[in-house]
Amino acid sequence: MRIDPKYFNRFVFIAALFGAALIVLFTFWNQESREDIFKRRLEMKADSIRSIYFQNISGNDSVQIQQYENKWVVLDFWSTWAPQSRQSHRILNRLKKRHPNKIEIISAASQDPVNEIKSYIKKHGYPFTFVRARALYRDVNPPGVPTQIVYSPDGKVTFVWVGYRDSKQYDEFEKILN
Repeated sequence: MRIDPKYFNRFVFIAALFGAALIVLFTFWNQESREDIFKRRLEMKADSIRSIYFQNISGNDSVQIQQYENKWVVLDFWSTWAPQSRQSHRILNRLKKRHPNKIEIISAASQDPVNEIKSYIKKHGYPFTFVRARALYRDVNPPGVPTQIVYSPDGKVTFVWVGYRDSKQYDEFEKILN
């Protein structure tokens, strides 16, 4: 099949547009699949995660999710280099300040060196419990950062947020806290 030279540029443009649309479609499909796989894997591990001891970066002790009985616990996988993590931290900070006796934030650094995490902690002063969670991060393999797993006061996973879209994703959670 030969293409008339006067239609060649139009043909190439349409083929490129079609190819780009397929790439975008498969990228979104793959991301949703990764999120679904993560959430299914999390269902099997949610209870055991509650009993894991996390090394507290700011102190000598370790912490467990289950030690915060009668509180909502947000296990936040994040990284210092991700702008979405920083945006998410601002919202979580606001929630923690509004509901200090109802919520605990366990901020689990996924890959960063300790000195960068400590610098971040010092710079922002968020009232979170900052922990190391490299092994758990590799084990549950979240599809991105930030990823937050919210445990209810009775220890059940209530919300799972992958990524940060905007502050509205936290609205339903704040309604429960009020």
